[in-house]
Amino acid sequence: MLDVSLMLVEDDVELRSMLERILSREIKTVKSYELACEALIALESSKPDMIITDIKMPTMNGLEMIAVIRRLYGDIPIIVLSAFSESEYFIKSIDLKVNHFLTKPVDIEKLLETIQTVSSELLKTQELEEQKILLKQYKHIVDLSTNITITDKKGKITYTNDAFCELSGYTKEELIGSSHNIVRHPDVKKSFYQHLWSKILDKQVWQGVIKNRRKDGTDFYVETTIAPLLDSHNNIIEFISIKSDITAIILAKNELQTQIVTDRLTQLPNRIKLQEDIRSQKNATLIVFDINHFKEINLLFGVSLGDEALIYFSKIICERTSSIQDIKVYRISADEFAILKSGDAREELEVFAHDLHNFIGKYPFKYQEISFGINFTSAIAYKMQQEFHLLETALDALDYAKKNKHFLYTFDELASRQKEYEKNFEWTKKIKEALQEKRVKAYFQPIYDSSEKKITKYESLVRIVERDGSVVSPFVFLEIAKHSNLYSEITKTMILQACETFAVRKEVVTINFSIEDLLEDETITYFIEKVKQYGMQNRVVAEVLESEGIDNFDIFKKVIVRLKENGIRSAIDDFGSGYSNFSYLISLDIDILKIDGSLIRFITKDANSKIIVSSIVSFAHQLGMQTVAEFVADKDIFDEVEKLGIDLIQGYYISEPLASPLPEDTVLAL
Repeated sequence: MLDVSLMLVEDDVELRSMLERILSREIKTVKSYELACEALIALESSKPDMIITDIKMPTMNGLEMIAVIRRLYGDIPIIVLSAFSESEYFIKSIDLKVNHFLTKPVDIEKLLETIQTVSSELLKTQELEEQKILLKQYKHIVDLSTNITITDKKGKITYTNDAFCELSGYTKEELIGSSHNIVRHPDVKKSFYQHLWSKILDKQVWQGVIKNRRKDGTDFYVETTIAPLLDSHNNIIEFISIKSDITAIILAKNELQTQIVTDRLTQLPNRIKLQEDIRSQKNATLIVFDINHFKEINLLFGVSLGDEALIYFSKIICERTSSIQDIKVYRISADEFAILKSGDAREELEVFAHDLHNFIGKYPFKYQEISFGINFTSAIAYKMQQEFHLLETALDALDYAKKNKHFLYTFDELASRQKEYEKNFEWTKKIKEALQEKRVKAYFQPIYDSSEKKITKYESLVRIVERDGSVVSPFVFLEIAKHSNLYSEITKTMILQACETFAVRKEVVTINFSIEDLLEDETITYFIEKVKQYGMQNRVVAEVLESEGIDNFDIFKKVIVRLKENGIRSAIDDFGSGYSNFSYLISLDIDILKIDGSLIRFITKDANSKIIVSSIVSFAHQLGMQTVAEFVADKDIFDEVEKLGIDLIQGYYISEPLASPLPEDTVLAL
């Protein structure tokens, strides 16, 4: 039955009765009228979807009625039934835009077929009108929420919406006819726009973030998509640019990045910034200082005076390095400072350490009525290669100096390197044997869900089980494995064990990957195959260290998309150390952000750590990401991260890594 309403106008009583009876079987609503004037009166209260009418009728004929309908009610579909086939009636019907003209006696099948045709056309018209209404609403919403410009092939703006006028500060009259150079920021290089134009002229879509300048001189940032519009011959007509204002996010990111890499007390760059700067240097020398017995200073004189002593020490270092080129000063922990200088500056920094020691001996720290000398221990390390862990080596050297009561110790890399080679060779052999003997094992650390108050996830962590049953941490062997062809085998082993273990459970499991893993097609293909084989879609997370950096950003982004398409979520680990690059988080569709453990570990003692963590949580939640706190070692830290709204909690306070997961729905006494 057709879901339409039909008006039948026929003065022949028998024919009208017959048609009404037949049509009512096929059409939802049929109303009949004897006279045209009756039908017109009825039209005032209800408008039918279609009308069937005779021509010859008393008082007013059908064509006269149609003329009134067309004038008052528009294009209602009309079918004319007439016993007269004169051309005059037919021509008048055409002039009145009658949809169909059928002659009497009525062919019922032909009439029903015609009604079906009109109904189909009516449905298409209604759908088209609805689409037009929706498109109009969509356009209105898009105009309100995004900034749009259209540019011709010469780069001239031909259209702009009000939103972009408001954002840029220019009027439509100023923008239309101008190029986008009108908002171009001088910081953006010419090569950036050359690459952009090269891509869109090649009929490709360009996406990225552009820094612009408003009419009043202030900066604004837009996440932009520029697409070429093509004609039927695949030629470019014009370009449409859709922009989202992300100025607030970028400014917040810049402020947060400054907070993350700056020590609040001394305003010196902190340990995170030092790690970034070390990575950017091919050859560099690092000297670290530790103030001796600083805890006793805090205990004897209070934290406030201790802070003043730290500020004094930092100012002295900065003053005495101000004339030295290519040098930076850092505060890397409570009572530890560092100086980084490019190149081999071991002799120069040895001299500096002795001069600093002599200067502080002559000019002790003074605060109100209190005065005392500040003694320190120092150590120097030199980095000649990218893989060398300069900070860790310098801190190890500092520990050696303190244990052996040296004022200054300089690390000898050549002697250490020979020992490292021997150690690496031995461990490569041990890793290979462990893989062959299936002694590379996945251990699983429970992750507590703050909202559900239970264990909902596990992190899969690699271990080597020695033949005597002792368990070896990955810190001992994993870096060595990365420099051999054994690392990918370890990754595949972890993937297989994680999938086998959790295929029969309901929790989510996280598997750690290096950047190299995620950029290796064979490894990713194996990963996806195993997830599908064990039915683990939407219960696996691929986790990558943020501190490793993401150089091949476009390729990495495609891998994240590929994993998501196959039911695998992604996480960034150790966020807050290393690059701490907020801009790529905006572009990447990351699901989970793991906050660096060094921040969590001191969150109850260090106000800076708490501020940084709170900012990261806020930023992540705005981007729709879950947050994880790891290295939660005690109840105080646990309570603090819960207060900060961190979604997931991991650490020895919850549980150490286990050879097997806990029984499902285990209740923890926290």
